[in-house]
Amino acid sequence: MAKNNTVFVKEAEELEKGINVMGIIEEKSQPRRVNTKFGEKAVCDAMIRDQSGRIKISLWEDQVDAVNNGDFVRVESAYTNEYNGVKALNLGKFGKIEKVDINATVE
Repeated sequence: MAKNNTVFVKEAEELEKGINVMGIIEEKSQPRRVNTKFGEKAVCDAMIRDQSGRIKISLWEDQVDAVNNGDFVRVESAYTNEYNGVKALNLGKFGKIEKVDINATVE
């Protein structure tokens, strides 16, 4: 991911797709099982925070165990949706989330 494509959380709220953000995972909920058209899936919600604000993110299946509260993460190719008036990031088929070493040197 090119660094110049990364936006702040506050900016992500105004975008629809292809969203790249970095931030800290907070308030990760306990996973729950939901029935989808693809069968039963694990899902949980969390907040991702940066210096501009916070936004909800939904984590599905393998993503549920990939990150924990306090992890600094990079989210790539996410999209937004709104449910009950709350904007949220979703990763969908093409998005990904990964832990980033906040102390790593960027070259």
